[in-house]
Amino acid sequence: MRQNGPTHPRALEKALGKLSVGNYWGGSSSATTRVLDALHYRGHLRVARRDGGIKLYEVAHLELHLENPLESAEKARVLVHLLAKLYGPLSETSLGGLVSLTAGYGAPQLKLELKAAFKHAVKFELERAKLEGVNYVWSLGLDLALEPDLLEPDGEVRLLAPFDPIVWDRRRFAHLFGWEYKFEAYTPQAKRKFGYYALPMLWQDRAVGYANLKVLGGVLEGDFGYPLGEPKGKTFKAALERELERMRAFLGLEGAGV
Repeated sequence: MRQNGPTHPRALEKALGKLSVGNYWGGSSSATTRVLDALHYRGHLRVARRDGGIKLYEVAHLELHLENPLESAEKARVLVHLLAKLYGPLSETSLGGLVSLTAGYGAPQLKLELKAAFKHAVKFELERAKLEGVNYVWSLGLDLALEPDLLEPDGEVRLLAPFDPIVWDRRRFAHLFGWEYKFEAYTPQAKRKFGYYALPMLWQDRAVGYANLKVLGGVLEGDFGYPLGEPKGKTFKAALERELERMRAFLGLEGAGV
């Protein structure tokens, strides 16, 4: 890595040789790319710019960017509070999982400090409440009180992405809605319970099921599942059809309403 400017991974490859290593998905990646990524995560390198989509790295001189760099313990505390602000309310267990991910992939140099900051935050610094035996936490100052009209569901069905804010925390989802959702795109087909890319289905204020959608011959087809039973009545069926019509319009299928 040159000290005087951005470096393309290929330049490092020329100096060190071209090697491949296994990656998380069962394939292979350039060893130099993996090394540069690791140094970036640990704060030794920064991304200077991109060249045709490829990251160009340079040495991270933090003193050039921060007049008064934070101490490690304070960095960890700020990270824990940022996670609570972005994702709360969430259970202590879920927040602990996010902190562990941050320690493993985002800021490995702060692993010990993050562990200590998490324990201190959930005990002394975050808002907390127990719901049916589960301890939930959220950032101080976050107003959970909504206007009465915002609490009323609009009666529409919404098909959510597997990583929607309502869905991504699988523990919270199961606790609030009474069934466990799984994203199974990387699960062998024979072992799938929900489908390749099942979309959780929100109706009013409940996640009532999921949908697998596909287009065959220009026609949108759906396979639906209802872990706690399909909602009865014409109101739900009409709302589901309206959501499917919105999906047809989004996909540009012929005959879709606008």
